[in-house]
Amino acid sequence: MNNMKNSSNGWRLSDDQVTAFESAGFKRTQYHGQSAEFLTLHTTARDINHSSIDGEYISDDSECVVEVTPLGTLQIYFPESDHIEKYDIDENLEDWKIMAKSCGVELAL
Repeated sequence: MNNMKNSSNGWRLSDDQVTAFESAGFKRTQYHGQSAEFLTLHTTARDINHSSIDGEYISDDSECVVEVTPLGTLQIYFPESDHIEKYDIDENLEDWKIMAKSCGVELAL
């Protein structure tokens, strides 16, 4: 599959790549009241294999939101603690698949 690129959809990802995230359950949402549109997946700490934030234990049932930004950053937001972990993925799509899989998401990229 081709590397990420600027596309007509305003994302660094191609239209097909955005569709792959949507097919995996991600929804397009406005980002925290801003005009930017993100792809988001609401899940739990258990589902993404997270047991702590900055060394502090968190409950398996803690809500988290896996977000993909238009610029190609994957981040995990924990609303209870207002904590965000950001992962800048380079243009290698295998890295995207690995990161998504660690978040419990299978991507068909």
